[in-house]
Amino acid sequence: MIDLSSENPERIADWVEIVASSSHGVPFSIQKLQEISEKIAGVSRMQISYAFKRIKLRSRILGERYPFLVDDEYLATKLTVADSLYLRLLFLSPGPWRNALDFKVNTDVAGKIFEDVAASALSSFFGENTHSLNFGFPSKSGRPADFPSA
Repeated sequence: MIDLSSENPERIADWVEIVASSSHGVPFSIQKLQEISEKIAGVSRMQISYAFKRIKLRSRILGERYPFLVDDEYLATKLTVADSLYLRLLFLSPGPWRNALDFKVNTDVAGKIFEDVAASALSSFFGENTHSLNFGFPSKSGRPADFPSA
């Protein structure tokens, strides 16, 4: 069990997004999210209600870029972690849920996700007609392993 009872609504909203993204495309009703959160994380129904308000605000702010479908009754993931920079960052973010169930971070996977995030951020920063090349090893693009050859 994780104890999120003293966390703020933003952190609980992160937790709810992680729970919802565990089943791509499957809608989670608010009631189901409340049941899971009470049982696993010690989060009250009132805290889920506040967190859901934060989720709705995130959805309004991010619009189409928000990787979840949200309405008054449910939350569902519309993108996979591979398709969403938001979800990659969510899964890299620290949180008390990392201590649950003997959770271990796979540093190889986390490193590759971070490299993808950095490449996406640079491409976005420099504009539409730019391209970034990830220099992590091993290369997904087939470039040579040694830096001078690449």
